[in-house]
Amino acid sequence: MNALVHIPWEKVAKAPGEVIVAGRAKTLDTLLQKLERTPEIGFANVRDVAGVRVVGDFTLAEQDVVVGVIKRVFQCPDAQIIDRRAQPEAGYRAVHVVLPLCGVHVEVQVRTRLQHHWAELFERLADQWGRQIRYGGAPDPGDSSELAETRKEFVHDLQQASVEVIAPMEETRSSIDLLRRAVTGDVQSDDPMLERIARTAPDMTITSEELPDLPPELAHTGNLTAVLDWEMAKAQSLANQLGESLLQFSALLAEDEETQGPQAYDEGVTQP
Repeated sequence: MNALVHIPWEKVAKAPGEVIVAGRAKTLDTLLQKLERTPEIGFANVRDVAGVRVVGDFTLAEQDVVVGVIKRVFQCPDAQIIDRRAQPEAGYRAVHVVLPLCGVHVEVQVRTRLQHHWAELFERLADQWGRQIRYGGAPDPGDSSELAETRKEFVHDLQQASVEVIAPMEETRSSIDLLRRAVTGDVQSDDPMLERIARTAPDMTITSEELPDLPPELAHTGNLTAVLDWEMAKAQSLANQLGESLLQFSALLAEDEETQGPQAYDEGVTQP
């Protein structure tokens, strides 16, 4: 983990804010549960006996850069990349780098800030309603059929939020950032579209007809770089609001768990 801690991530990804690198080891109970759930894999093939998590306010493109850096740092040709953005598991999205080191598999989870907040919330919900929801299973039914159905709907909605709200939001933010970097000459890319934008950007303007909600001061000049900065700020603000909502929800679950036990949140969910 020390190798990852000392990487100057702010230069690698140019992500605003702190990049958090934290180690974790699988508990014996969790390891046994995994082996019971999938006995065919065997201990030697468990991918995450030990792990490290790298979390930052990355765009999707920056997340890919971080993954590439991790592969180079460990110089591991057998590293396995698992992209849960392309194939979410029960709503979970992230990129995992599995490294065979010292006789065990070490998993490095690379998450954007929103991916991490969602995963932490879903993990806390799994602690209360059953770990099986992390693998697509139904939550524990609770004390009634009505409660069981409510839990199912809530878990489904949270999974859909990851795929249908957070994922498009991250894709939009990443696209705007790539365009902005192309315009300012701050990106090296083989993408013909980005190269064309970089060449023509000095002569490009945006009008209020193209973006009706463009502020008057920007509509007056139509400067492409300024417009992209404005769009990026909007996308960042929406991401911040969503991240804060996920954090507040997670804190609410934690508070209910501490004060009233794992069934406490059910009352809030079932209220009209």
